[in-house]
Amino acid sequence: MSRNATGFTLVELLVVLVIAVILMSVAMPNLSTFFAQQRVRATASELQHDLALARVQAVEGQQQVFLDFTISNGVTTGWQLAADANGNGVVETTEIVKTSDTFATSLRICTNNGSAMPSRLTFLPNGRIAEMANGTATLTGLRVSVGTDIFRTLYFGPTGRVNIVDRSQDTGASACS
Repeated sequence: MSRNATGFTLVELLVVLVIAVILMSVAMPNLSTFFAQQRVRATASELQHDLALARVQAVEGQQQVFLDFTISNGVTTGWQLAADANGNGVVETTEIVKTSDTFATSLRICTNNGSAMPSRLTFLPNGRIAEMANGTATLTGLRVSVGTDIFRTLYFGPTGRVNIVDRSQDTGASACS
């Protein structure tokens, strides 16, 4: 009389666990890179959205709109979008449209041309960025990065429009230091 055994032996379970641990240790570095890339992509997209929102609000309201960056110890930790309804150049609590300050500590925002990170971008009533309106283009874009080789660049067009370029299309560029 034969008995049909069901279930797994202890040795079989241990072999499966060892294989799972080996596969996880191989996959972990790739997962951390993937998560870093997604963090950069999400932040760059949010920044692009807020820059576009600032531009639209400046044109529609025929007023200056500010994107103020929060900088702590040389690192940008977020930003605030405000429409200057009364035209005094000062952000008041009633003028704040949106605040974004959920950055991971490893995330960096810098200029794409090596100049000092501005504390404020000003959109003029014509939709152009004030730092570019005089034709000298002192600020042509911003870069969002994690580590040394994961970054995306936001380039400003002459009309104030912003386009995102990823690392593979941005030859000669480097991550924020």
